[in-house]
Amino acid sequence: MPTLCHSCGNRLGPDGSCPLCLLRLGIGHPHNHGEVHPLLDSAPEKEAWKGHFPQLEIVRRIGHGGMGAVYLAKQTALDRDVALKIIHKDISGDPTFLERFDREAKTLAKLSHPHIVTVYDYGHTVDQMAYLVMEFVDGINLRQAIDSRSFTPREALDLVATICSALDAAHAKGIIHRDIKPENILLGEDGKVKIADFGIAKMVNLPFHETGLTATRQVIGSPNYMAPEQIESPHEVDHRIDIYAVGIVLYELLTGQLPLGRYETPTGLGVIIDPRIDAVVLKSLQRKPSQRYQSAAELLADIDKIRSSYSPAPILEPVVNKRSISVPFEYQSENGVKWAMGLISAKADTLQIEFKFRDPLFGLIKSQTHLVEIPVEKIVKLSAKHGVMSTKLSITADTIRTLGNLPDAATGCVRLTTKRADRELVDNIVRILGFEEAKASPDLLSKIQQMEHQHLVLAILFLFCGILNGGLIAILQVLFKNTLSGVALETAAVTVSVLIGPVAVLQIITGILNLTTRVPALCKATSIVSMIPITPGWIVSFPIGFWGWTILGDSNRRTNIPLKSPSKSQSWGATTVMLLRESRTAQVVSLLNGIGILLFAAGLFIYYGGFYSTSIEYRIVDSNWDRNLLHHRLHARLNRLSNIAIEIPNRESQSDSLESKANLREQSNRIRVSAWRFQRTEILSSLAITNQVQLACLLGKDSTKIDEAEGTSFLPTATGLDLASLSSRSTGLGIQAATVGTTIDLSNDFVVEIRGKGSRGTTTALEESRRSLTLELSSAGRECLSKSELERSDVVGLGLIVNGVLEGIALRDGISNQELHFQLAPKSKWSLASFIAALRGPALPSELELLE
Repeated sequence: MPTLCHSCGNRLGPDGSCPLCLLRLGIGHPHNHGEVHPLLDSAPEKEAWKGHFPQLEIVRRIGHGGMGAVYLAKQTALDRDVALKIIHKDISGDPTFLERFDREAKTLAKLSHPHIVTVYDYGHTVDQMAYLVMEFVDGINLRQAIDSRSFTPREALDLVATICSALDAAHAKGIIHRDIKPENILLGEDGKVKIADFGIAKMVNLPFHETGLTATRQVIGSPNYMAPEQIESPHEVDHRIDIYAVGIVLYELLTGQLPLGRYETPTGLGVIIDPRIDAVVLKSLQRKPSQRYQSAAELLADIDKIRSSYSPAPILEPVVNKRSISVPFEYQSENGVKWAMGLISAKADTLQIEFKFRDPLFGLIKSQTHLVEIPVEKIVKLSAKHGVMSTKLSITADTIRTLGNLPDAATGCVRLTTKRADRELVDNIVRILGFEEAKASPDLLSKIQQMEHQHLVLAILFLFCGILNGGLIAILQVLFKNTLSGVALETAAVTVSVLIGPVAVLQIITGILNLTTRVPALCKATSIVSMIPITPGWIVSFPIGFWGWTILGDSNRRTNIPLKSPSKSQSWGATTVMLLRESRTAQVVSLLNGIGILLFAAGLFIYYGGFYSTSIEYRIVDSNWDRNLLHHRLHARLNRLSNIAIEIPNRESQSDSLESKANLREQSNRIRVSAWRFQRTEILSSLAITNQVQLACLLGKDSTKIDEAEGTSFLPTATGLDLASLSSRSTGLGIQAATVGTTIDLSNDFVVEIRGKGSRGTTTALEESRRSLTLELSSAGRECLSKSELERSDVVGLGLIVNGVLEGIALRDGISNQELHFQLAPKSKWSLASFIAALRGPALPSELELLE
């Protein structure tokens, strides 16, 4: 009994090796040598299909062909990768096609075999574009494998045997493939062989339509694999056309050629094989179907006979780079005016460089494609120098003419920059052309890795320092916001704006940038600034800055490696392209880019921090007011804030024009207060209540002496006050509370300290009822209060009055010889800060109306 491979399940050869696993290990890097079919010019990208397939998460386009395109998608419900094939509208737009498509797809969905790509679902979109959801095979097709290496006869027989077993199962259910060719035979990374696109050619009903679309990186095939009757009478064919195509595939695997015209047998071309294989090939390629194998099972039986007694030749080493290795490169020259991008390819005796010139600013203007072929005998030196972020391939030729129109060819030496991810391919190019392979020494690689780790840690520490300093700024602002004033407040504001803030921003920007891209100059500047004792977090930032300066200096002394992180992406990113350019123009652009990032960050800091000027405009309601007195009172009310400018126009007019006098009178009644944007809320609160806040004695509910003739009056109350213990009455304007006696003005010497609790905008009634204000009385305040009518038996408390409205209540239990505790109306239009500002005074001589 033959032994099976534990990886792929195929039979092992007599020498104990698995032919398919060896095939997989021998496959080189696949290349797409096809051209895009014209129908694909209008093929939509993956984003356009997301709404049509809610059950799928489309990842990317992985192939294209004459019928449309194929996308890699994830079937979210079952968490598996699938291939979504969308038939182009030019084909599927025909109603007769959709009818034929549904009939054939239903048959294909029932086809189940381990070596046939499974069809999971099918249908068509709302705009009549047919689609198939199929098993996704992560690997390459047989065409790419043929282009990468040669096959031994035993490997060819094993592959064809697998194909025949799959075809036999399909033919037994009446399904004909109609398009067997290397492009439709998929080789998975797990070593499995799968046949794709069963019945697709019959769906489109076009014999020459090419379809190889299921695997990744598909290429357009050719009609060279079609049986003669398939071309002459495509509607009168049977399963034997698949056998003819299998014969062509076997011939190509053995010889590397197609059996066109009067072809030689494999042994006639010098291939050392068992002569019985020639007979199998010739019988499979008979022009008349009646003279071929009549079934795939019959062909498989003959192949198994040869395999059972076949004495394999030694397994050939893979032919490395039978075609060419291609590596993308980019190069900028002539002070940034020329930017070339293209591919470097190597054959056994020639180095090919294909490229286009593009404008360096936007990359949109492209030149025609240039091709430079350099014979290996004309190359004086070819070497690869690996850096942290890229690899530079240096080419030195014997003459300038040899380098053609390559950038900087006049110097005789061209250095092309490739991506770091392609360093192994670059080494293969150097080795294939017979030059010494470029390798970095183990010590240098160790240093590079050590530097990468150190710079990553340094970036995180700089980010931590910036966040720490920014947090300390916020803490200091909270702690000293209400205690600093005058010169002290201005000094603190200047310190934060000029010193601490920029340092924090610089550390945060450096940390973020150095997580992806190393910027040596910025790292050095941040290290120096972090060592200067100008921030509250200096104790923490000093050792970090000193360590950063040390590793930056050591890296420059020990190695000549750019302090930039390796690119994590396989594509050219904007940062990569920018930093890889070496011209003066590119350096200026990089510098401007960095300055732009700093300015943008500074702009965000200034905007969200409120460090920009704003103005608030008021209108003076009263007609008679004293300009000097109003100016004095405004400054007194806002003396806790710094950088406040108050503009009060002059009321006297020198113009004789009536219109000018009217405009001047209108403007003279307006006041403008200019300050920093972050001070706006405090200014509004400080000037919200313009009049003096007063106290009044409140009568109890059981009082029998409510008589306005004896000095009793009623005041309107703010919404939400608890009047359960007060004497009150309802009117059309709301509820009014009874007061007695004259009111008491709360002058500046009445209270020593004011404390508030709660805020506006609370959500629950319990929280609203907790808005309170506590006044600590001075000796003058206690004396004034003792002379009031508070001692009357029918007086139950004090009321806080603003503009003739009762805004707060202090009952007997909230009144002591030292303090007055007021419960404020929760739904008052005044904020708690407005009450405190008004109590601290002084009262403004005129009422102000906010015009914004």
